[in-house]
Amino acid sequence: MSFFLRRIRSMKSHLLSAAALGLVLGAPSVAAAQEGWYVSGGIGYGAPQSAVVSGDLGNAPRGGAIKPGSNWRFKVATGYHLADNWRIEGELAQRYNRGGAIANYEDSETSFHAWSAMLNVLYEFNFASEWRPYIGAGIGFVDSRGSLSGWTTGTRPVGSVLPDSRYIQVRDNDLSIGYQGIAGIAWPIGDRLTLDTEYRYFGYGSTRYDGVNVGNLSGHEAWVGLRYLFAAPPPPPPPPPPP
Repeated sequence: MSFFLRRIRSMKSHLLSAAALGLVLGAPSVAAAQEGWYVSGGIGYGAPQSAVVSGDLGNAPRGGAIKPGSNWRFKVATGYHLADNWRIEGELAQRYNRGGAIANYEDSETSFHAWSAMLNVLYEFNFASEWRPYIGAGIGFVDSRGSLSGWTTGTRPVGSVLPDSRYIQVRDNDLSIGYQGIAGIAWPIGDRLTLDTEYRYFGYGSTRYDGVNVGNLSGHEAWVGLRYLFAAPPPPPPPPPPP
């Protein structure tokens, strides 16, 4: 009789273990539970690298290089987090940078105000629960408003008094293709809220502002932002099997 009791207890233990394993395997994964729509916002800092100005301003032999200074930039985005760690989002961003003088052109000044609409694709690596590195890329359109002024002669003509036809002031908009590469780290700070810290390389193609051409404006940026996921938090782990 004791032999049969031991066999029954052994079979009961194996059945409970199998049931517990089935619950674990059948439970949705954290990644699947986190699938859903999200919104995000961020603030960044950066500047385009040197660019060449040509046309009515910046022609040889004086040269026409500008080196914009760093400034703040802002963005908002909405997207969808897929179950396999991919994210797809639409993003709107605003950037403003003063370009400074055009090489050696006397009394010259430049500034650029860019609004971008981008489609980004990103992938998160689940290396750890405390932080998740991610990479991505984006492409879209940039509406850039350029403000450029200076003497077409390069230097102020002797005896000149403003207004003077040789001193031009250009304020114009141009549309170009924008692109960006993204690398960052996501820091979960709740079931649905995440802090994103990231590096970006953002740029857009050559632009033309009413007779003045500006080469590609692209450069390095640092960003920090918050992302809120509308998906429900992951379910709790299954209860342990009874003893």
